[in-house]
Amino acid sequence: MTRARDLADSADKDIAGTLAVDGLDISVAAGGSSEMLFSDNVSGRAKILYDHGASPNEEMGFEIAGSRYMTIENGGNVGIGVSDPSQKLDLVGTGNSGTGSVRAGGVGSGTQAAFIAQSQFGSASFGTYGSYPAVLNSSNSPMVYFNTNASGRAVFAEGITFNGDTAAANALNDYEFGTWNPSVGGNATYTTVNHGRYTKIGNIVSLNFTLQVNVLGTGSTATISGLPFTSENTGWIQTGCVSYYAGLATSINFIALYVSNNSTQINFVGNNSNTTTVSHNGFGLIGNQTLITCSVTYRAA
Repeated sequence: MTRARDLADSADKDIAGTLAVDGLDISVAAGGSSEMLFSDNVSGRAKILYDHGASPNEEMGFEIAGSRYMTIENGGNVGIGVSDPSQKLDLVGTGNSGTGSVRAGGVGSGTQAAFIAQSQFGSASFGTYGSYPAVLNSSNSPMVYFNTNASGRAVFAEGITFNGDTAAANALNDYEFGTWNPSVGGNATYTTVNHGRYTKIGNIVSLNFTLQVNVLGTGSTATISGLPFTSENTGWIQTGCVSYYAGLATSINFIALYVSNNSTQINFVGNNSNTTTVSHNGFGLIGNQTLITCSVTYRAA
Protein backbone atom coordinates (compact mmCIF):
# COMPACT_ATOMS: atom_id res chain seq x y z
CA MET A 1 0.00 0.00 0.00
CA THR A 2 1.26 3.47 -0.86
CA ARG A 3 0.62 6.25 1.64
CA ALA A 4 -0.20 9.86 0.73
CA ARG A 5 3.10 11.22 2.12
CA ASP A 6 5.03 8.94 -0.22
CA LEU A 7 3.58 10.82 -3.21
CA ALA A 8 4.60 14.30 -2.14
CA ASP A 9 7.94 14.33 -3.97
CA SER A 10 6.69 13.31 -7.40
CA ALA A 11 4.19 14.71 -9.92
CA ASP A 12 3.13 11.32 -11.29
CA LYS A 13 2.84 7.92 -9.68
CA ASP A 14 1.43 4.69 -11.08
CA ILE A 15 -0.21 2.64 -8.36
CA ALA A 16 -1.52 -0.89 -8.82
CA GLY A 17 -4.06 -1.97 -6.25
CA THR A 18 -5.51 0.24 -3.54
CA LEU A 19 -4.53 3.72 -2.42
CA ALA A 20 -5.81 4.52 1.05
CA VAL A 21 -5.98 8.20 1.94
CA ASP A 22 -7.16 9.52 5.28
CA GLY A 23 -8.01 13.16 4.56
CA LEU A 24 -7.03 14.27 1.07
CA ASP A 25 -6.44 17.97 0.47
CA ILE A 26 -5.75 19.03 -3.13
CA SER A 27 -4.44 22.61 -3.12
CA VAL A 28 -3.25 24.98 -5.83
CA ALA A 29 -2.33 28.64 -6.01
CA ALA A 30 -5.12 31.24 -5.96
CA GLY A 31 -6.81 31.56 -9.31
CA GLY A 32 -5.70 28.12 -10.43
CA SER A 33 -7.50 24.83 -10.74
CA SER A 34 -7.11 21.33 -9.34
CA GLU A 35 -8.29 18.07 -10.75
CA MET A 36 -8.49 14.36 -10.13
CA LEU A 37 -8.04 12.08 -13.13
CA PHE A 38 -9.28 8.53 -13.67
CA SER A 39 -7.94 6.40 -16.53
CA ASP A 40 -7.57 2.79 -17.63
CA ASN A 41 -4.93 3.77 -20.23
CA VAL A 42 -7.22 2.46 -22.97
CA SER A 43 -10.50 4.34 -23.15
CA GLY A 44 -9.36 7.78 -22.06
CA ARG A 45 -9.86 9.74 -18.89
CA ALA A 46 -12.59 10.85 -16.58
CA LYS A 47 -11.98 14.01 -14.57
CA ILE A 48 -13.26 15.80 -11.49
CA LEU A 49 -12.07 19.40 -11.71
CA TYR A 50 -12.35 22.34 -9.33
CA ASP A 51 -11.67 25.72 -10.92
CA HIS A 52 -10.75 28.25 -8.27
CA GLY A 53 -10.78 31.17 -10.67
CA ALA A 54 -13.74 30.54 -12.98
CA SER A 55 -15.81 33.58 -13.86
CA PRO A 56 -18.32 34.55 -12.60
CA ASN A 57 -18.29 31.71 -10.04
CA GLU A 58 -15.89 29.09 -8.85
CA GLU A 59 -17.09 25.74 -10.05
CA MET A 60 -16.63 22.00 -9.97
CA GLY A 61 -16.87 20.03 -13.19
CA PHE A 62 -17.27 16.38 -14.10
CA GLU A 63 -15.84 15.26 -17.43
CA ILE A 64 -15.63 11.98 -19.35
CA ALA A 65 -13.39 11.50 -22.38
CA GLY A 66 -12.76 15.23 -22.62
CA SER A 67 -16.44 16.29 -22.53
CA ARG A 68 -17.98 18.24 -19.65
CA TYR A 69 -21.25 16.63 -18.56
CA MET A 70 -21.97 18.22 -15.20
CA THR A 71 -21.07 21.51 -13.50
CA ILE A 72 -21.71 22.69 -9.94
CA GLU A 73 -21.16 26.39 -9.27
CA ASN A 74 -20.34 27.79 -5.85
CA GLY A 75 -23.69 29.63 -5.85
CA GLY A 76 -25.49 26.27 -5.83
CA ASN A 77 -26.57 26.06 -9.48
CA VAL A 78 -26.17 22.64 -11.07
CA GLY A 79 -25.83 22.21 -14.82
CA ILE A 80 -26.17 19.00 -16.83
CA GLY A 81 -25.09 19.43 -20.40
CA VAL A 82 -24.38 23.14 -19.78
CA SER A 83 -21.14 24.59 -18.38
CA ASP A 84 -22.64 27.84 -17.01
CA PRO A 85 -25.93 26.88 -15.26
CA SER A 86 -28.32 29.76 -14.61
CA GLN A 87 -30.87 27.78 -12.54
CA LYS A 88 -30.74 25.50 -9.51
CA LEU A 89 -31.04 22.62 -12.00
CA ASP A 90 -30.23 23.60 -15.59
CA LEU A 91 -30.60 20.77 -18.10
CA VAL A 92 -29.60 21.10 -21.75
CA GLY A 93 -29.40 18.26 -24.25
CA THR A 94 -26.10 17.47 -25.93
CA GLY A 95 -24.86 15.30 -28.77
CA ASN A 96 -26.00 14.84 -32.36
CA SER A 97 -29.57 14.00 -31.40
CA GLY A 98 -30.04 17.30 -29.57
CA THR A 99 -32.09 15.63 -26.87
CA GLY A 100 -32.33 16.15 -23.14
CA SER A 101 -34.39 14.25 -20.60
CA VAL A 102 -35.17 14.04 -16.89
CA ARG A 103 -36.57 11.05 -15.07
CA ALA A 104 -37.48 11.15 -11.38
CA GLY A 105 -38.87 8.61 -8.94
CA GLY A 106 -39.67 4.95 -9.43
CA VAL A 107 -37.45 1.90 -9.20
CA GLY A 108 -36.11 0.05 -12.20
CA SER A 109 -36.63 0.58 -15.91
CA GLY A 110 -39.92 2.07 -17.03
CA THR A 111 -41.31 2.89 -13.57
CA GLN A 112 -40.35 6.57 -13.21
CA ALA A 113 -42.83 8.86 -11.48
CA ALA A 114 -41.98 11.71 -13.84
CA PHE A 115 -40.42 11.83 -17.29
CA ILE A 116 -39.55 14.93 -19.32
CA ALA A 117 -37.93 14.80 -22.73
CA GLN A 118 -37.19 17.26 -25.53
CA SER A 119 -35.63 16.78 -28.95
CA GLN A 120 -34.15 18.98 -31.64
CA PHE A 121 -37.21 18.27 -33.76
CA GLY A 122 -39.45 20.23 -31.37
CA SER A 123 -41.22 17.35 -29.63
CA ALA A 124 -41.59 17.12 -25.87
CA SER A 125 -43.34 14.80 -23.45
CA PHE A 126 -44.16 14.79 -19.77
CA GLY A 127 -45.68 12.09 -17.66
CA THR A 128 -45.17 8.88 -15.78
CA TYR A 129 -42.66 6.96 -17.81
CA GLY A 130 -44.05 3.51 -17.00
CA SER A 131 -47.69 3.49 -18.07
CA TYR A 132 -47.70 7.17 -19.16
CA PRO A 133 -50.79 8.26 -17.13
CA ALA A 134 -50.23 11.94 -18.03
CA VAL A 135 -48.45 12.92 -21.23
CA LEU A 136 -47.96 16.31 -22.87
CA ASN A 137 -46.72 16.10 -26.43
CA SER A 138 -45.82 18.88 -28.83
CA SER A 139 -44.31 18.68 -32.30
CA ASN A 140 -43.23 21.13 -35.00
CA SER A 141 -46.89 21.70 -35.78
CA PRO A 142 -48.81 23.89 -33.28
CA MET A 143 -50.35 20.93 -31.48
CA VAL A 144 -50.45 20.09 -27.78
CA TYR A 145 -52.44 17.23 -26.41
CA PHE A 146 -52.90 15.41 -23.13
CA ASN A 147 -53.32 11.71 -22.66
CA THR A 148 -54.26 9.90 -19.45
CA ASN A 149 -53.58 6.25 -20.18
CA ALA A 150 -56.02 5.50 -23.00
CA SER A 151 -58.81 7.82 -21.81
CA GLY A 152 -57.41 11.09 -23.23
CA ARG A 153 -58.46 13.34 -20.36
CA ALA A 154 -56.96 16.60 -19.11
CA VAL A 155 -57.95 18.63 -16.04
CA PHE A 156 -57.44 22.40 -15.67
CA ALA A 157 -58.47 23.58 -12.23
CA GLU A 158 -58.75 27.26 -13.19
CA GLY A 159 -59.70 26.92 -16.87
CA ILE A 160 -57.72 28.06 -19.90
CA THR A 161 -57.04 31.64 -20.98
CA PHE A 162 -55.56 32.83 -24.26
CA ASN A 163 -53.18 35.53 -25.53
CA GLY A 164 -52.09 36.66 -22.06
CA ASP A 165 -55.64 37.25 -20.82
CA THR A 166 -55.73 36.83 -17.03
CA ALA A 167 -59.40 37.70 -16.41
CA ALA A 168 -61.13 34.81 -14.62
CA ALA A 169 -64.38 35.62 -16.41
CA ASN A 170 -62.72 34.92 -19.77
CA ALA A 171 -61.31 31.51 -18.82
CA LEU A 172 -62.54 28.52 -20.78
CA ASN A 173 -63.45 26.34 -17.83
CA ASP A 174 -65.94 23.77 -19.07
CA TYR A 175 -66.60 21.32 -21.86
CA GLU A 176 -69.30 18.71 -21.67
CA PHE A 177 -72.05 17.05 -23.64
CA GLY A 178 -75.07 15.01 -22.77
CA THR A 179 -78.80 14.47 -23.18
CA TRP A 180 -81.88 16.25 -21.92
CA ASN A 181 -85.63 15.69 -22.10
CA PRO A 182 -87.77 18.40 -23.70
CA SER A 183 -91.05 18.80 -21.83
CA VAL A 184 -94.25 20.83 -22.07
CA GLY A 185 -95.08 20.19 -18.43
CA GLY A 186 -98.44 19.27 -16.96
CA ASN A 187 -99.54 15.68 -17.45
CA ALA A 188 -98.50 15.47 -21.10
CA THR A 189 -97.24 12.14 -22.44
CA TYR A 190 -94.62 11.59 -25.14
CA THR A 191 -93.53 9.02 -27.71
CA THR A 192 -90.14 7.30 -27.68
CA VAL A 193 -88.93 9.78 -30.31
CA ASN A 194 -88.88 12.57 -27.72
CA HIS A 195 -85.22 13.40 -26.90
CA GLY A 196 -82.58 16.14 -26.81
CA ARG A 197 -78.77 16.50 -26.90
CA TYR A 198 -76.45 19.34 -25.93
CA THR A 199 -72.80 20.44 -26.03
CA LYS A 200 -71.50 23.07 -23.59
CA ILE A 201 -68.19 24.87 -24.22
CA GLY A 202 -67.45 27.48 -21.59
CA ASN A 203 -70.83 29.16 -21.08
CA ILE A 204 -72.07 28.56 -24.64
CA VAL A 205 -74.69 25.84 -24.91
CA SER A 206 -75.67 24.38 -28.28
CA LEU A 207 -78.55 21.96 -28.26
CA ASN A 208 -80.98 20.21 -30.55
CA PHE A 209 -84.09 18.24 -29.79
CA THR A 210 -87.16 16.53 -31.13
CA LEU A 211 -90.37 17.01 -29.19
CA GLN A 212 -93.11 14.50 -29.98
CA VAL A 213 -96.20 14.76 -27.82
CA ASN A 214 -98.56 11.83 -27.59
CA VAL A 215 -101.32 13.42 -25.49
CA LEU A 216 -100.96 17.09 -24.51
CA GLY A 217 -103.31 17.01 -21.52
CA THR A 218 -102.51 20.01 -19.30
CA GLY A 219 -99.16 20.64 -20.98
CA SER A 220 -98.20 24.02 -22.47
CA THR A 221 -99.04 24.78 -26.11
CA ALA A 222 -96.28 27.40 -26.49
CA THR A 223 -93.41 26.64 -24.07
CA ILE A 224 -90.83 23.85 -23.84
CA SER A 225 -88.99 23.42 -20.55
CA GLY A 226 -86.17 21.26 -19.23
CA LEU A 227 -83.11 22.97 -20.75
CA PRO A 228 -79.95 21.49 -19.21
CA PHE A 229 -78.59 24.88 -18.01
CA THR A 230 -80.24 28.10 -16.85
CA SER A 231 -79.79 30.87 -19.41
CA GLU A 232 -77.94 34.10 -18.77
CA ASN A 233 -79.91 37.32 -18.55
CA THR A 234 -78.32 38.82 -21.65
CA GLY A 235 -80.90 41.54 -22.20
CA TRP A 236 -81.59 40.33 -25.73
CA ILE A 237 -83.26 37.40 -27.43
CA GLN A 238 -81.25 34.18 -27.90
CA THR A 239 -82.87 32.64 -30.93
CA GLY A 240 -83.07 29.21 -32.51
CA CYS A 241 -84.66 27.60 -35.52
CA VAL A 242 -87.19 24.92 -36.44
CA SER A 243 -86.04 22.40 -39.04
CA TYR A 244 -89.08 20.08 -39.15
CA TYR A 245 -92.63 19.94 -37.84
CA ALA A 246 -95.77 17.87 -38.20
CA GLY A 247 -99.14 17.73 -36.49
CA LEU A 248 -99.12 21.32 -35.23
CA ALA A 249 -102.19 22.55 -33.41
CA THR A 250 -102.56 25.48 -35.82
CA SER A 251 -101.65 26.42 -39.36
CA ILE A 252 -98.59 28.64 -39.68
CA ASN A 253 -96.86 30.97 -42.09
CA PHE A 254 -93.68 31.42 -40.02
CA ILE A 255 -92.28 29.82 -36.87
CA ALA A 256 -89.16 30.37 -34.76
CA LEU A 257 -88.11 30.07 -31.11
CA TYR A 258 -86.00 31.73 -28.45
CA VAL A 259 -84.59 30.98 -25.00
CA SER A 260 -86.06 33.13 -22.27
CA ASN A 261 -83.60 35.11 -20.12
CA ASN A 262 -82.66 33.57 -16.76
CA SER A 263 -84.71 30.44 -17.36
CA THR A 264 -84.67 26.87 -18.63
CA GLN A 265 -87.50 27.44 -21.11
CA ILE A 266 -87.98 27.87 -24.86
CA ASN A 267 -90.84 29.97 -26.26
CA PHE A 268 -92.21 29.88 -29.80
CA VAL A 269 -92.98 32.88 -31.97
CA GLY A 270 -94.62 33.02 -35.38
CA ASN A 271 -97.43 34.01 -37.68
CA ASN A 272 -100.55 32.32 -39.00
CA SER A 273 -100.63 34.46 -42.14
CA ASN A 274 -98.58 36.81 -44.28
CA THR A 275 -97.55 39.84 -42.25
CA THR A 276 -94.55 42.13 -41.85
CA THR A 277 -94.31 41.60 -38.07
CA VAL A 278 -94.36 38.56 -35.82
CA SER A 279 -97.91 38.25 -34.59
CA HIS A 280 -97.52 35.76 -31.76
CA ASN A 281 -94.95 35.82 -28.96
CA GLY A 282 -95.77 32.64 -27.14
CA PHE A 283 -97.17 30.89 -30.21
CA GLY A 284 -99.65 28.17 -29.20
CA LEU A 285 -98.85 25.46 -31.73
CA ILE A 286 -98.29 22.30 -29.65
CA GLY A 287 -101.12 19.78 -29.43
CA ASN A 288 -101.79 16.04 -29.48
CA GLN A 289 -99.41 14.21 -31.85
CA THR A 290 -97.28 17.32 -32.46
CA LEU A 291 -93.73 16.58 -33.65
CA ILE A 292 -91.22 19.39 -33.91
CA THR A 293 -87.41 19.31 -34.37
CA CYS A 294 -85.38 22.39 -33.38
CA SER A 295 -81.92 23.70 -32.48
CA VAL A 296 -80.73 26.69 -30.46
CA THR A 297 -77.54 28.17 -29.04
CA TYR A 298 -77.61 30.27 -25.87
CA ARG A 299 -75.42 31.61 -23.09
CA ALA A 300 -75.63 29.83 -19.75
CA ALA A 301 -75.63 31.80 -16.51
